[in-house]
Amino acid sequence: MEKTGKQIRHTDILMKTAAFLLPAFVMLVSFHVSGIRPFGNEYFQYMDFYHQYLPFYTEFIRAIRSRDGIFYSWNAGLGSNFYVLYGYYMASPLNWLGVLIPERYLGDFLTYLVAVKTGLSGLSAAITLARAGISCNLISSQPSERAQSVLAEGGINAALDVMGENDSPEEHYEDTLRGGVYLADPNAVRGLVNGAPDIVRELFALGAPFNMEGDHMIQRNFGGQKKKRTAFAKSSTGKVLMTTMIDAVRKYEGDLINRYPHHVFRSLIIDKTNNEKCSDACSGVCIQDSYTGEIIKLFGPVILANGGPAGLLPGYTTGTTANDGNLLAAVFMQGMKLANLEFIQYHPTTVGISGKRLLISEAARGEGGRLFINRGGKPWYFMEDRYPELGNLMPRDVVSREMASVIADPDCEDQVYLDLTALSKDTWKKKLSDLRDEVRHYMGIDPAKKPVPVSPGIHFFMGGIHVDEG
Repeated sequence: MEKTGKQIRHTDILMKTAAFLLPAFVMLVSFHVSGIRPFGNEYFQYMDFYHQYLPFYTEFIRAIRSRDGIFYSWNAGLGSNFYVLYGYYMASPLNWLGVLIPERYLGDFLTYLVAVKTGLSGLSAAITLARAGISCNLISSQPSERAQSVLAEGGINAALDVMGENDSPEEHYEDTLRGGVYLADPNAVRGLVNGAPDIVRELFALGAPFNMEGDHMIQRNFGGQKKKRTAFAKSSTGKVLMTTMIDAVRKYEGDLINRYPHHVFRSLIIDKTNNEKCSDACSGVCIQDSYTGEIIKLFGPVILANGGPAGLLPGYTTGTTANDGNLLAAVFMQGMKLANLEFIQYHPTTVGISGKRLLISEAARGEGGRLFINRGGKPWYFMEDRYPELGNLMPRDVVSREMASVIADPDCEDQVYLDLTALSKDTWKKKLSDLRDEVRHYMGIDPAKKPVPVSPGIHFFMGGIHVDEG
């Protein structure tokens, strides 16, 4: 069965389109991620500046063009790979959350797209396209309400300067570079920090219920930041953003946005070309209905907004077991090169539950939570001792390593605890009530009264598809 929207064809005009940078920014910023990705391949030279302080981050949308095709890429974070394949066979190692493309840059050259997966990245791409009058198909094996994006908790970073600390994009820029050990792409970071405030305001305009005081948002501390820079919705930011985006998409469903729920990605549709530099062209996707077994072919440029392979390691990751890496494996088998798969981020505060690790949001430490281990029969708040300036809010990789270090210390016991007992009733009620409910439900512990035993867990897969940049 073949279904085709307004078919996209390469033309001489498109192949000769002048290079331009799409000055748009990612709509969402992911639940903060840590670690350092080394520079990419000899062509891309790309450093994903994800770091633990930026729950969600943005990057310029760039038009990567080749001699015979145009590849539009975006980058934002949250363990999803998001890329558009237009014409000749290209892909991206991007870890995606979502994007809003300024409509003035969406011309008639894009008329129909196929978006695979419907987390925050897929939904935001669909909304952006719909606003520009461009139709798209949304394909997913599960409802959007079951997407990994729902599990994001801590918040979104942007220098809104609403906390009386004289925050600025420039300070955000410095914190970001420092968090990436100065390996991040400075131009990408600059785009991030300058665009982030408008992105958060756009989310708010769409209806995202961020925590407020009076008529303005409030922001909290987060790892690696010297100022309060994280807008949030208690400790369920991902859940409320998904609700907001699902509602926004529904306004276009049945018209510009067509959904294919309970459909599994099988393969890209690859056509052979006569081009010397690129012999393969992606012209669509092949999917399968999980209920009926029907195979469907959809033609047009393709956006893959799939999550990482967290489901391959049940019991060790904070991700959903539905993220089985199937899509990534499928395109790899079709010839896509993968890169940086060895880069895995550990979140320092997780708890083992059935089938996965329960995330204890960094928001808990942002609101005053303290890590300690018993040494000589007394609590030792080792992060505050070793890192006086940021203490418990050092980058995640640093905190995780320090936890391993103190556990290995023969003078210490073998368990680290997160102490939240000093938090005020008002903080629990207005900012962390959902976190408290989760810990009570899964652990039988009231974190307001008793320290929570925590340990690092796999949180984010940083690798993806190898990309060139022409």
